[in-house]
Amino acid sequence: MERKFWQITKLVISILVLTILIRYVGLQEIIHVMSSFNPIYLLILFLLHLCALTLGAVNIQLLLRSIKKDISFGEMFKKYLSSSVMGDFTPGRVGDFSLIFFLKKKDIQPGTSVAILLVDKILTVTTLLLISIAGVFLFVGKEAAITILSLFLLGIVLAWFFLVAEAGRNLIRRLLPQQINEKLKGFSKTLILLMNKKRYMIYNILVTVIKWSVQYLVFYVTASAFGEHLPLLSILLFATVMLISYIPIAFGGFGLRETAAVFFFKFIGSKPELIISVFLVMSIIKYLVSLGIIFILLNRKSEKQAQRS
Repeated sequence: MERKFWQITKLVISILVLTILIRYVGLQEIIHVMSSFNPIYLLILFLLHLCALTLGAVNIQLLLRSIKKDISFGEMFKKYLSSSVMGDFTPGRVGDFSLIFFLKKKDIQPGTSVAILLVDKILTVTTLLLISIAGVFLFVGKEAAITILSLFLLGIVLAWFFLVAEAGRNLIRRLLPQQINEKLKGFSKTLILLMNKKRYMIYNILVTVIKWSVQYLVFYVTASAFGEHLPLLSILLFATVMLISYIPIAFGGFGLRETAAVFFFKFIGSKPELIISVFLVMSIIKYLVSLGIIFILLNRKSEKQAQRS
């Protein structure tokens, strides 16, 4: 009940923030920009989005291999696509839980799966944060960059205490219900094992950099479809916006992401109505790709059932 209340609250926050932002920028201005979208770019955008999803699956596969858990990439890719789609259409990141369920069927315990997903998220956020600091330093100012770096270092200390230090792990165990502790068996062991696999951590970071470069290409190409050619350094601002969207106070980052984008992209002279339109189109394409994946997966499932019968 409490979880559902929090999800509804985040949805309300997203709607309110988006409504205020659209009223501030002007609905007519946004509609005018949206009408200038060139559909010839759609195929490129779909392919780039699929490429980013593929790289996300590669990241999970790398971490699994680092702890000697081999699953064929075909299986991993299919389930990663399914979990991503579920994450797009359901609250509370149910998609991540479906991935944990899939890995359990492959004899990988939930505690191990949670550790893998957590490490992947930490490496992703860390990569975005380091890029963001450069963007904030260049466009916003040294003081803001130093503040972000200080918060990052504080986050590292807290993460080390609660995830690595014995005292911190014991504190977490005492706070969590016994039932959850039982389900998370193997979490600490897997986490320490992953931290010792520095080569795979580096591989994961490199793939993450490529993945977010592809995500930026989606953003850049979408802007191009509106006739706007952004400077290359805008990738630094894009990383900052996507990092802010990870803050769990809005539903799927909606509203928060667009507001942050309008604020940061003003430093390179981009019009608010253009930036909002770009992110709206990116969201539409993301959901269209997800719907396409659902259709393909359901079609294949029905074909297999028909063959069995």
